[in-house]
Amino acid sequence: MKDIEDVKQINDNDLADKIAEAMGWEFDDHPAISGTGQWMAEYDYGVYYKEDGTFQERLYWEPCNDWDQAREVQAKVIEVDGVEYVNNLYSVRYGFKRPDDHRLDELNVTHLLQATPRQISEAAYITIQEVNREKI
Repeated sequence: MKDIEDVKQINDNDLADKIAEAMGWEFDDHPAISGTGQWMAEYDYGVYYKEDGTFQERLYWEPCNDWDQAREVQAKVIEVDGVEYVNNLYSVRYGFKRPDDHRLDELNVTHLLQATPRQISEAAYITIQEVNREKI
């Protein structure tokens, strides 16, 4: 497992980039660069192309601060390994790994549901890293 403290040291923008990369999104120039004749600031930042062909402008990719984007990351990682994600979210929220024999009760679940977008992103990134490492 990627050390939680290491992940906590990553700033929001870098963590957002790492999450997009870990989810398999491809970074490229903004598609509006070719042909519109007008220029906007977000064109400088490029976009992430998602697996479904849509894209997310990098300038506005903020899963550490945006609830909708954090939930998008959370939904993706739950598809991949929901149990490991819950274990990692527990570690991020409580600051220590959940004991193997420890069952989650209502109080623990309530605590996990109160995770911030940043905590959701941290747990998701750790989980994606673990899953990708297992594939290698």
